[in-house]
Amino acid sequence: MIYLRVRACIKCKEYLPIHPSNVQSNFMLKEFEKKHSGHTVVTLELNEVKGEYQNAANKRDPKPASMEA
Repeated sequence: MIYLRVRACIKCKEYLPIHPSNVQSNFMLKEFEKKHSGHTVVTLELNEVKGEYQNAANKRDPKPASMEA
């Protein structure tokens, strides 16, 4: 069985999947950490947060103009 790890903010009830070798995922994780600095953020398995928490990747704003090609 494959376990997917996520970073989850306890206060906001949001999580973000961790894909260590994906550059875009790493960027999103840094942004998630900035947004939730000062909150309790933990690393869990996806099955521990599913249902209670919302996927922050689905709530993301479109890319800023500076990031478009």
